[in-house]
Amino acid sequence: MRRERTGSASKALARRILADREDAVERARLQRMPSVDGIIHPEVAETPTFKAFADEVFLPHVKATLAELTHTTYVKIIKRVTPAFGSKRLGEIREEDIQRYLNGRREDSIKPATITLEWSTVSGVFRLAVKRKLIAVNPASGVERPKIPTQEVNVPTLDDIKALIENAPPHLRDVILFTAHTGLRTREVQHLRWADLRREEGYFIVRAGKGNKDRIVYLNTTAQDILKRQTASLHGFVFSDATGAPWEKAFTQTQEWAYLLRKTGVKCSFHGIRHHFASELLRAGASIMAAKALLGHSNLRYTERYCHVNRADLAGAVDALVKKMTETGQNATHPATQEKADAV
Repeated sequence: MRRERTGSASKALARRILADREDAVERARLQRMPSVDGIIHPEVAETPTFKAFADEVFLPHVKATLAELTHTTYVKIIKRVTPAFGSKRLGEIREEDIQRYLNGRREDSIKPATITLEWSTVSGVFRLAVKRKLIAVNPASGVERPKIPTQEVNVPTLDDIKALIENAPPHLRDVILFTAHTGLRTREVQHLRWADLRREEGYFIVRAGKGNKDRIVYLNTTAQDILKRQTASLHGFVFSDATGAPWEKAFTQTQEWAYLLRKTGVKCSFHGIRHHFASELLRAGASIMAAKALLGHSNLRYTERYCHVNRADLAGAVDALVKKMTETGQNATHPATQEKADAV
């Protein structure tokens, strides 16, 4: 039997609490109840089941407040965790139940990122339940999650981007170049609509980006020239697939993209082109705050992940220091050092 603390400073009171608990266990056994919580804490019996709350409250809330892709992801995860939590009432699920589920997923060799996403979804359900005052605390908040190993992003070079563009099929060529000059996310490029173009002002309004937020993306001359080459379509999207229809799959899920990588030998994801944009932006002298705004990041911490430097950048940085110090007279030889050199 699991030992519990009563939280009482009095032994007499602790004995009474223990007696009440034992009485509740016996009553639950006689009534064939799966838990004593409905007896000790009657409010638990009034909470909805995890599945009912997730389907009827949580998922509609996500659909109304977050991006469509996020909602689709949550629907899949809720379906996946339902066998473990679905029939239980929200007030019955404990931290150890969630920990046991995550441990089991780890033993099944599920990737840490997937386990963490499942935890995040379950925790989101309970956070909303707390907000709606159905339960007092989120039982998922103290659960130990697996550490996600940091993965280095392969950032394509200028030569890589050139190779991709030169070897890509026509309908994908402008998509790659446009992404390299705007830094849009894959989904944002696919769902870009002519109705959101402000041609005279030179920018696009990206609708319902990450976090379901709109933002403005300014267009340089290359990006504007790309738009001039696109033909108007009935579906209203700027870019189309090989058949002229809207993109149904992410670019990286198409055979064309996989073939292009094999043909060119370039090792990067389509998302890596966004990192390329950020790196070149900063290398060209843009501030990190400007990069944050153009990338659509809510926190500077995310932008810092895009600050890729190579050996040439580092060598150039120290060379620039020498030049700056020479210009300001700070790079003069120390007198004592000069005397020794003269003596030799």
